[in-house]
Amino acid sequence: MYKLRPNPASVELWPADERLTDPQWAPGSVAGEAVARVTRSPFPSAPPLAMAPTDAAPRAMISRKLEDLLIREAHLRLIRAELVPALEVQEAAEKKVVEARPRWLSFHAKETRVAYESRLAEVRETAQMLRDGIAQLNRVEPHIRRMLRDEVEDLLRTRCPEYVQALAARDQKEDWRRCLNRFAQRMHDFLQALGSARNMACTAYTRDRQVFSPAAVQGFALASECAKQVEVEVEFANRVADLQRVMFRESGLEAAALPRLPTTAFSRAVATIASVPLAEAQLRFDTIIAEVRALYETSVPEMITQAEAAETGHGSLIDNFLQLAWEQLREEVAPLIRPEETEASVASTERLLMEHAKRTVHGRLKQSPGTRPPVGRR
Repeated sequence: MYKLRPNPASVELWPADERLTDPQWAPGSVAGEAVARVTRSPFPSAPPLAMAPTDAAPRAMISRKLEDLLIREAHLRLIRAELVPALEVQEAAEKKVVEARPRWLSFHAKETRVAYESRLAEVRETAQMLRDGIAQLNRVEPHIRRMLRDEVEDLLRTRCPEYVQALAARDQKEDWRRCLNRFAQRMHDFLQALGSARNMACTAYTRDRQVFSPAAVQGFALASECAKQVEVEVEFANRVADLQRVMFRESGLEAAALPRLPTTAFSRAVATIASVPLAEAQLRFDTIIAEVRALYETSVPEMITQAEAAETGHGSLIDNFLQLAWEQLREEVAPLIRPEETEASVASTERLLMEHAKRTVHGRLKQSPGTRPPVGRR
């Protein structure tokens, strides 16, 4: 994955405190007290030459809120790196104590029983404290990661044109899918028109002059018009697929493009049927119907499968794009992480999330007196 670059055009539109609309990050709040640093850049100062802007763009700035969340995440990761191996060691110690339990302990002297039970209680208490700490992390980390992901994505949407281009390219899939649905419907209509035209070809056919009836000719024209509608949908769907291919290329992502629908010439083939004898016309109808049916019943489902696979790949690429930016942001705040602040940071983060929960609709409803059940009524 290549390095990201800022969007020069948006630098002046992003003051450092623009994102500080959440009261949780206001001065005096739990988060606000922990934030008093200048904003920093998520992007490397020396991107690859192929990605470097032509002008000397100023460094992208991130909000204090995003920086604070990154610092909190770093402390959570730091304390997890300490707790998990410590719990493994403590559980091994607990297992060793249990295995060393004297046989027939109940018949040993009181001092032996008390010493063993005290030692076992001690290691179990320590192990439980570590488990409680990890459980606390398990409660807190998902919320912080979700908040961070939203902030990082907002930053990329505003500051990184490649990311926006990749998102726009991915959105083309919905337009292409609508085109494919219309294509399938047009194919179905075409099949119906072909069947009717083939049946009408035998009606009032003048064999000595090899002339089809006016009704049959009208049926041929209707089938030809349906074929043109199929070709219009093919052309438009392929334009969408080609546009997505160009957008991904411009964003720098090597992504599998949406499949192109097979080009057809059914309208021309149907239009020539009226000029051949009935026997030849029937053969041509059978050939075209077989081709259309194969395209309708086999190719369309296959293209849907290819599109879904491409969509999955696009999601992974865009997610990798975001993860790369996230890692760069972590590197930027790494010098600000002080291990001695980790325990206080984790406690502060849990309080922060509790405040956040109270501000949600559900939290406000829980605190609202009007939602409490009446007391003393049956």
